[in-house]
Amino acid sequence: MKFVNSVAKYGTLGASIWVVANDAPAEIKSFATDLQATGYPVYVCDGVDDDVEINAAIVALPGDGGTVQLSTGTFTLGAQILIARGAVYLKGEGGLLQGSRLLGSAIAAGAVVRVAAVGGGIDLESFMVQGVDGGASGPEYGIELETTPYVSLKNIYSQYTRIHGLYGHDTVYYIYIDKCRFTQTYTGAGAHLVASPGGGEQVNNVSVINSRFSSNLTGLAINGNGIRLTGNAYEGNEIGLEIGGSPAGTPYPSTGVVSHGEYFEGNSVAALRVGADDAGNPVPAAQGTMGLSIAGNSLSLGNVTGDGIVLSRLSTGYIGSNYTYRPAGNAAGRSIYSINVGARVTMEPPAQDYLSTFGSAKVIGRQIPGMLLEGENIVEGTTTSTGAVDITSVAGLNIPATTPLLIMFQARKTVGAAAACQVGLKLNATQVVSNAAFTDAGNSARAQGAVLFIIPRDDALYTGGAGLAGVMGLRTGDNLAASIVEHGNNAMPAAAITSVTVTGLSGDAAITTAVNNLRVYTLPIYPTLRYPP
Repeated sequence: MKFVNSVAKYGTLGASIWVVANDAPAEIKSFATDLQATGYPVYVCDGVDDDVEINAAIVALPGDGGTVQLSTGTFTLGAQILIARGAVYLKGEGGLLQGSRLLGSAIAAGAVVRVAAVGGGIDLESFMVQGVDGGASGPEYGIELETTPYVSLKNIYSQYTRIHGLYGHDTVYYIYIDKCRFTQTYTGAGAHLVASPGGGEQVNNVSVINSRFSSNLTGLAINGNGIRLTGNAYEGNEIGLEIGGSPAGTPYPSTGVVSHGEYFEGNSVAALRVGADDAGNPVPAAQGTMGLSIAGNSLSLGNVTGDGIVLSRLSTGYIGSNYTYRPAGNAAGRSIYSINVGARVTMEPPAQDYLSTFGSAKVIGRQIPGMLLEGENIVEGTTTSTGAVDITSVAGLNIPATTPLLIMFQARKTVGAAAACQVGLKLNATQVVSNAAFTDAGNSARAQGAVLFIIPRDDALYTGGAGLAGVMGLRTGDNLAASIVEHGNNAMPAAAITSVTVTGLSGDAAITTAVNNLRVYTLPIYPTLRYPP
């Protein structure tokens, strides 16, 4: 009867194998010790290197698998828990903060729990993994999944790891994550499920629901195929959710990704980012995202900085029915920002901000149908120099020389002297458009818009190699016939275009010439039209 009462009070001993913590309730520990003496499958820990008992219990399971049940209390580990066989159910007891806790502060490398079971069929449930507060030492990961299919994580709490809370890599598929929390990683993501670079590995068929990712550099980073994200919360990270941010060398795009009914708050760089590397630059086209749906989400931008949805290298998808809120302290946050987004992407503006001083949600960098926005610089560059200088540029491009371009920017001059101002254009380091006057010579402020269509380099073009054509649009009321002066085919770069620069000068040092909103688009490539022989 005493044994029955203790089980009723503290939990069941009906698991395949039971592991009891050193600080478990005295009554449970006492009876477990008695049972152990009779040969019952119970392991009693002493609070030192408790991984030895847990790993022994896993190995001792029968050939067709079974359950290792952890009691309430803290298991102090000297090395990682290793699950290298299939059909293992590792289950804790009690609440996440008061129940079973795996303390891995003495683990210098690797994970608190490492799963490398090719056969799969792994269930992890209802326990906490914890490293060292601050993350400068201790385990690299809370839970590591390597080459393991069919894994379920429920009610797992990971805290204080050096890199990632959950790290899934190589070939992992059919992963189910429900009601978990990943928080306070030091240099990585709460959960990082990304195909390994340079190999044939992928991450496929992953469901993450009703989980929380908070106080990490990235809340959840994921790429792969067949990804379903529903009902999760991303709070206080730099990046809340990262989709398709493939590491260098990963040859695969992400396909079939759904983010629905999710909550984002206080993420300081972006709530949700698609198709960017760690530096925020677009990934190569082969690593882009196809078949993405982002809908029905609530996005509260960072209190000081941070965008809502940032999109790049997205070829097909739907973005709509999302709500964004921008706090008063975040003056520059953008609800949607897109670059390198294909024509088959439907984007609807988010719902209006409920903050009257900001009006409607800010949508910047929208796509022109049929074109890809390769890069932009929306920071105004200025000069008062009377000699030609570089005013503003877009760098970091990688556009083949055979690709047609559309370049747009705005230019203005200030009052100060009766003189004209000039602008021109460089591709890479080559001046392909001479500096030419875009204003009259009056002492008046002027503002113009430029649109240039750049024909790709091709020696067989009928024009004899004009190489580019363009016209400077004029502000209403101006009567100036501004023009673009071509340099000819030989001036066009033969190599990939890596930068676009607007050059210019002021007709007098008392005048400021300014250029902003420089955007570079690529156009679809069709067969070249050649003059008949």
